Amino acid sequence: MWNLDYALLVIRMLQPIAFVNGFNLHLGGGVLNNGKSDSDLDIIALPRFQIEPNRTAFLAECANLGWTKIDEYELPRRELVLLTRNKAVIEMIFFL
Repeated sequence: MWNLDYALLVIRMLQPIAFVNGFNLHLGGGVLNNGKSDSDLDIIALPRFQIEPNRTAFLAECANLGWTKIDEYELPRRELVLLTRNKAVIEMIFFL
């Protein structure tokens, strides 16, 4: 189960590598709206305008931290990537 404390811990772990790869991370979904989620953690990755975003490098660095990509979807104006680690799931949403 995800809660605000665990979500903040994960976002703080991933934000430094997101930042150098051109993204800022933001919390969304059930954890933001309800303080918890039984299914996944929604993280929104918005591009920084100071540097060119590099989604591939960011996801590779997430993998180095143990977050494995399990699925990927292309949607209008955004991409959705599902990551997992120790049975926890992150739904990472990249806006294009």
